[in-house]
Amino acid sequence: MKQMIKDALPDEQWKIDPEFFDFILDVLIDLVVMFLNRGLWKTAMKVLVR
Repeated sequence: MKQMIKDALPDEQWKIDPEFFDFILDVLIDLVVMFLNRGLWKTAMKVLVR
């Protein structure tokens, strides 16, 4: 997942430490998954069960 995000970004326009960038991506991915687990997946399952 992280490699897909890195591939989608423009080539090194920003000078960001790679370790820091990995940390930020880990946090953002965790937040997105937490958001989806709390809301979207439950809503989708309710629609599919009907």
